[in-house]
Amino acid sequence: MGNVKIDYFDGTSLQPVIASTATGADGSGAGSYPWPSVGDAKGANCYLKVTAVNNPTTDVLIDSGNFTIYPKLTVSEPLTTTTIDVGSNNANLIKWSLNGSNKVQQVNIYYDLDGGSGGYPVLQKINATPVDATLLQYSWDAVQQAQYPTQCA
Repeated sequence: MGNVKIDYFDGTSLQPVIASTATGADGSGAGSYPWPSVGDAKGANCYLKVTAVNNPTTDVLIDSGNFTIYPKLTVSEPLTTTTIDVGSNNANLIKWSLNGSNKVQQVNIYYDLDGGSGGYPVLQKINATPVDATLLQYSWDAVQQAQYPTQCA
C-alpha cells in the first residue's frame, strides 16, 4: 500500500493533517495516526479524506462520515466554590476565553444541576438571546430557583 496522506474538510476546503504517514509496519494497509489539534476550526460538515501518497487524485482510500468541529472555549468563572443565590444579581459572574479563536461570534450559556454530567439541558439556558462571544463575560441576574436543587457545574 505505501504511505497515505490525510486531510480534513473544514466545511470550506481541504486542510492538511499530515502529508505522509505509514500504513502499518509492513505497508499492509493497517495504520493509525494520532490527529493533533485542528487549530482555529469550526465546521458542521467536516470529514477526513485519506489518499495514497503516490497517487492522491485517483486513489481515494476513504472519505469518513461527516462530523462537527467546535472551537475550544475555556470557562474560567464562576469557580466551583462560588455560591449563587436565588434572586441575586451577579455582574460579570460568567467569564470565558476564546483561546485565540476568531470563529466564535456568539455563545449561549447553560448550567447543569448534576455536577456537569447532566448534559446542560435546553431548559437550563441562562441567556435569553445569544451573547457576543468577544465580550468574554456575562452577568447572571435575577437567578431563578432551580428545578432540582443540587450542585451546579
